[in-house]
Amino acid sequence: MTFFISINGIGGSWWESGSRRAFEDVSLDAYLASVDKVYAAGARNFLIINVSPVDRSQILLSTKKMLVEPAADPPRQKTVIDGFDLRLTERVAEFDLSGKGVKALYYDSNTRVSQILDNPYKSALLTTLLRFQDYV
Repeated sequence: MTFFISINGIGGSWWESGSRRAFEDVSLDAYLASVDKVYAAGARNFLIINVSPVDRSQILLSTKKMLVEPAADPPRQKTVIDGFDLRLTERVAEFDLSGKGVKALYYDSNTRVSQILDNPYKSALLTTLLRFQDYV
């Protein structure tokens, strides 16, 4: 079972005041309650994907140029995403080691997508898209 965690939760709340740690705990409790329901239904293998670098998304960068709040602070959003992803890593490890016969894998989409964005010409994705362009 695959879970892609919190891209919308972070995207819609990163600028809120208050304790980020408390928010992360509440948010992760809610997400992992869904994982527990799937576990109760019989699933034992899980792939959990972290929050990708939405701080580098076109919409965020565009709104930054227009100086629209709250999307005008990509470095702050990155800090929030990194903190959330760290907590997610910890929680996935706890779940995997829980003794319930679970195999929980964590995939770091943030690092991989960042690598692609940092050097798209090395990415097979861009090569594929450029080749596809010939057929359109």
